[in-house]
Amino acid sequence: MSLHQYPLSGAAQPFTVGITGGGLYNSGLDYNSAALLKDALPDSLIRQGRPDIRILKVTENLRSEYEASRRIISSMWDGNISLYDPTSTSGERINLQLIIHMGMRTSESNYCFEVIARKDGYVHPDNCGDLPKSSEYEDGGRLYGVPDQLRPELDIESAAQAVKDKLPRHNTRVSTDAGHNLCEWFFFNSLAEGYRRSAPLHVAFVHIPKGKSEDDLKTGVEILESFIGTLVQQIEEKEVDKKAREDTQMFEHQS
Repeated sequence: MSLHQYPLSGAAQPFTVGITGGGLYNSGLDYNSAALLKDALPDSLIRQGRPDIRILKVTENLRSEYEASRRIISSMWDGNISLYDPTSTSGERINLQLIIHMGMRTSESNYCFEVIARKDGYVHPDNCGDLPKSSEYEDGGRLYGVPDQLRPELDIESAAQAVKDKLPRHNTRVSTDAGHNLCEWFFFNSLAEGYRRSAPLHVAFVHIPKGKSEDDLKTGVEILESFIGTLVQQIEEKEVDKKAREDTQMFEHQS
């Protein structure tokens, strides 16, 4: 589907969310539930009285490779339209207002909303047998000067609670340990891209339990729709508050 064919109900500019899934890794499974859930999500969420939410899915799942995944994430922050529509030949740039990364966690049945990501300490080789390049941490490297830990500029805890309140029968929780593996690397590098660009860190990571049945995907869609909707509302409210403060300051300056 072309990006210009996404079904949207209103004339107002939609709120744009970019989302990634994960590729295969040595889980012993022939699928990645995060990739299946990404594909199962709708292309848009219709909201009454507010702009619709457009969900853009990165076509290529994040590979279990440190360098290849980093390039895809950087390209998301660059606004590369071909990530979502490989047939596009336009030079249009996509301004993502929220980025959601997902990865599979086979060790538990909860959907885990991660709140923090670490820069160092990645000791598990990727599918190519590689680790993060040491040069990235050195003076002049991409991660030089980036804090040792980064957190989203979003209230993940309250968003997770909103999901639990709305969907109490589903297994969800907040997590303070993203695993110190490739999933956390995805999360940290996306936050680091925003940090280096002095952009709002409107990034979230969700660990998805294993499972690929119709019921599994239905549950995941319900959880992600609720989580995304709550985060979008947070961002919109922050923007309204910021505009109100700016208007007040302008009025005080003029009076």
